[in-house]
Amino acid sequence: MPLKKRFGLLSLLSGAFAIPIAMIATYLQSVYRPATGAVLQWLEKMGFVRQSDVSAPLLQVLSLFPDLEKLGLVKPVVFVSGVPEMTEIGALSLNDGRAISLLLMLSGLLALVSIGAALWAEYRREPTPLASAGYICGVLALALVWPLAGLVSAIAGIAAVLVLRYQREHQGGDPISARDGL
Repeated sequence: MPLKKRFGLLSLLSGAFAIPIAMIATYLQSVYRPATGAVLQWLEKMGFVRQSDVSAPLLQVLSLFPDLEKLGLVKPVVFVSGVPEMTEIGALSLNDGRAISLLLMLSGLLALVSIGAALWAEYRREPTPLASAGYICGVLALALVWPLAGLVSAIAGIAAVLVLRYQREHQGGDPISARDGL
């Protein structure tokens, strides 16, 4: 593939991946009920995650002073191990809320990459079909996750393309070829 079409293709691919990820994330967000673990159960069925093994509780009795225990003066020390306990959430732990947030961030990032690559392709005067389709996919993915951001990016992108094309027509040249001496 010619080197000249690379940003348009990047825009199309990242936009094409952003839309289904945004659709999945918004669907999971709409059906998500806190503390059910539904998303993680689904991921476990698919084989992406597995639940940690929890062993049965183990009860240990330690007699330090057996003679004094018989007299009732001291009680034995009891240790319990293997009991589930509440601990602080680790930085890399995954729960339903975080999984949905990661999907939303990934779709937003792919949408922004798609929009940026399409605008850069327009600036470099690459063929517009790939870049245009990628830009539209990026805006649609962004609109699925954040509707106002999708609308603003659509309007800003149209304005940017109009400014780039106006400058090209009235300044008489390609900014890339003029700068590189091509």
